[in-house]
Amino acid sequence: MTRDAEDISDSFWRIRRTESWPPRGQVQLPISPSLISVLRRCPLQAIFRASGADAYPSRVSPRARIGTAVHRTIEVLEKRRGELQSRSPREIRAMAVDLFRESLAAGKVQAAHRPREARLTWPDELIRQSEVQLAVAAVKIVHSSDSSATTPSQKSLVVVEGMLASPDGFLRGKPDRIESVGYGTVIVDYKTGSLTDPERLAEYREQCLFYAWLWHATHREWPIEMRIVNPIPSEEHIEAIDVQEVIDHVADARARLTQVASMSIAESACIGKHCAYCSFRPWCEPWWAAEDKIAKSDLSDEPQSFEAVVRLIECWDEPTGRKGHAHMETSGGALTIQFSRDEFPHLAMAIPGDVLRILDARLVPGRASSWYLTTWSEVYTVVP
Repeated sequence: MTRDAEDISDSFWRIRRTESWPPRGQVQLPISPSLISVLRRCPLQAIFRASGADAYPSRVSPRARIGTAVHRTIEVLEKRRGELQSRSPREIRAMAVDLFRESLAAGKVQAAHRPREARLTWPDELIRQSEVQLAVAAVKIVHSSDSSATTPSQKSLVVVEGMLASPDGFLRGKPDRIESVGYGTVIVDYKTGSLTDPERLAEYREQCLFYAWLWHATHREWPIEMRIVNPIPSEEHIEAIDVQEVIDHVADARARLTQVASMSIAESACIGKHCAYCSFRPWCEPWWAAEDKIAKSDLSDEPQSFEAVVRLIECWDEPTGRKGHAHMETSGGALTIQFSRDEFPHLAMAIPGDVLRILDARLVPGRASSWYLTTWSEVYTVVP
């Protein structure tokens, strides 16, 4: 098979090691609570982020974009709570669905223009369920300040703050909502991830602790409670804020940032299960060098990633589409990749000797050396 050298050299799916490694970004102050979580998990991921989307285009899953649309809808409802409290439940539900659809449509347009996202399948049933559940949650959100109050002192004053920034320029962040109630100030943060996941809840808690510190830094008052809320499917975590825990977390974050600043790129890489969801895997040399993806595979249903050398590409047409087989060699042995040429045309143009990075291939049931690509899979050609 022949190929146009210019088309391949300019391809989005081509990685030049000398250009992509190492990432050259630097984490800048102020940092956000979510970035602190990234620094704890893997400093190298934060460095990739700081290096810019042009050099390392991110990949956002449709599920994550749906979650973003839900969160943005909630933000608008929060900002307009005063005027919406005079609306009927039916009007509030209709407005929430319209806002969600508008935000989701914008997310779909953005995804369609990103090569790493353009082929991804959107879960229509999840979208439908989100609309229904968000419509129900919207009424509760709008009227939440009075729903549980039994005396005037229990009623809350809702403060929708802008960005909070510490005077020393270290940290900034924006909690979704601040409630001033009779017994103190409450941090409210909306999330779309499950609150029953211990690791995820721990991350959400930490973000609220940083919001508490920011509130104190700007208002000289310690919040007394955090409320983490997932309105879909109506989960809530309520906890008193421990001031000493807040102080300790901020001190630890400062120490972590200082430590990261003195790390080499190799030291900044923390390989672990979180890597499976990292958007920067295509360019992360420590991750590719960390293990033999095939040798360590338990040949289960989990997607696998590996670097391999092309031996032969076979192409043919079927009534169901244009098909292909890529026969390749890895450090763990020979394998065959089944793929659609319509979805992976650049793989069909590969020639013997090309080095490819295959991300998230799945094992063909009952065939230990045969794999297939899904809409979530990615294929990159690697050159020096």
